[in-house]
Amino acid sequence: MKRSLLIIGFVVLFVLASAYEVKACRCGGPRTFHQLQGNQTCGYYWGADAVFVGVADKIEIDQAKYTVKVTFSVEKPIRGTSGKTVEIFTNVSEGMCGYPFEQGERYFVYGHKGQGGNLTEGLCGPTVKLKDARDDLEYVEELAAGKLGTRFSGSVTEDKQGIEYDQRNDKPLPDIEITIRSATKTYKTRTDENGTYVFRDFPKDTYRVSAEFPQGVKEINWESWPSTVFANPCAAKPFRGTRKGSIRGRVVGFPTSEIENVGDKKPAQPQLTLIPLDDQGQPVKLASPFRQEWAFREKFEYAFNNIPAGRYLLAINPKNCPNPNNGAPPMYYPGVAAREEARIITIKEGEHLVLNDFRSLPILKQRWIAGKVVDRDGSPVSNARVRLSGGPFEGGGGCWDANFEARSDGLGRFRIKGFESYRYSIAAGVEGVDGKPGAHSKDLPLQENSPVDELVLILDQQ
Repeated sequence: MKRSLLIIGFVVLFVLASAYEVKACRCGGPRTFHQLQGNQTCGYYWGADAVFVGVADKIEIDQAKYTVKVTFSVEKPIRGTSGKTVEIFTNVSEGMCGYPFEQGERYFVYGHKGQGGNLTEGLCGPTVKLKDARDDLEYVEELAAGKLGTRFSGSVTEDKQGIEYDQRNDKPLPDIEITIRSATKTYKTRTDENGTYVFRDFPKDTYRVSAEFPQGVKEINWESWPSTVFANPCAAKPFRGTRKGSIRGRVVGFPTSEIENVGDKKPAQPQLTLIPLDDQGQPVKLASPFRQEWAFREKFEYAFNNIPAGRYLLAINPKNCPNPNNGAPPMYYPGVAAREEARIITIKEGEHLVLNDFRSLPILKQRWIAGKVVDRDGSPVSNARVRLSGGPFEGGGGCWDANFEARSDGLGRFRIKGFESYRYSIAAGVEGVDGKPGAHSKDLPLQENSPVDELVLILDQQ
């Protein structure tokens, strides 16, 4: 069916005029709208301005506007139209999201008013050839027979990806019991072989919907799809489950009062990183940390949810690049400095672990680096960008964070916070303006522990 077509990328088939440029057509919307074939007929029906069965008698192309006008002979007016003919407008090709109407073909048409009041339809719309319109015809017959016409549909899938929220490898779950329940009524059904379900013809009311997942599978809750829904008369709810587990705990002994935050008056807080291990117990090479979560202030509790089964290390600042607002050295659960001494955390499929306390190591001693930015003539430069880089970044590269930078004031003065035991370098620069080139200073190496108060950074390089 056309309604279930999801186009990602470039559509390369022209239907009516091959001379036109092919453009990308992307069909957006809820997953259920495009993947539950036939189950959204209720929504299609009530969302359209005109519904009818007709034959595409005449197709006219407007090459100047890249549009097509299709004149239908109406065989059965259903909703929003009563004439013998109806005109539907669409774009000229599938690449431009035009619906590929075929002259002489019979269709179950859903028309929507566009600019100027014309009825329109597109490639991603619900219009379908009459031979494929079984569910549409059944729905119209239900309404004609005096039935309520309410429908509630959705899908149940299991997340099979190693990375959260990636839906490409969702596995449909058949034979799952689905329940919708109001204050007075309860209705049950089961998913089909495609993991889809639909309730038909029930009274309009406020319902709570639930899915009975298999043992070991836990629902992933989505705020955008609440469990309480309104039947009015169409509703939908997809369910996603996972056999992934969770890791929870808290950090204790974190000395929040010993750090002076940059741009944040609240107490410092640790950020934890969950590091997956391979079969040899070595960290899996990833472009970025697997997962990072803050241990929130007050109780410093943390939670990693939807974690695949496997072995992990739990760390704070594993790359040895301290966050400027917490000053944490590298530390590993349950509270050690060396990765070799860290405790490996093993989580089974669907397991939910609550760890013993992660005991914080002492915070790094902070130090301030201050000075002035000047031009070649020694005049102060305001609003110059000054940043620290370097440090013992594990795995090579520089230890730098956007918070390890400052802007010079009107007198060219600056002040940046760093930490002792880190060998930084410092540089300043200004951006080019109105076609004039920018300028920057040389990288200046700093001593590891001594405070620096009177640096002079000269912008003498373009």
